[in-house]
Amino acid sequence: MAQGYAGRRHYLYFSPLSKLPVQTVAVCGYLEPLSAVVFAALLLGEKMSATQYIGAVCIIGGAMIGELKKERNTI
Repeated sequence: MAQGYAGRRHYLYFSPLSKLPVQTVAVCGYLEPLSAVVFAALLLGEKMSATQYIGAVCIIGGAMIGELKKERNTI
């Protein structure tokens, strides 16, 4: 039963990625660890350190710059 769940989960995660541009998929990959830290803070009550806040800002800033730069290049 667990293998079926894992298989469906991977299918639902990876199948849309094949339809997206490579740069967007890369940005999604960078946001995964950030979402884990944020959800741990929100749902489990864990405290984020200053280093984690700085890292979150860097990840979000890099993702935004990457997406904005991509939009400028396609015009």
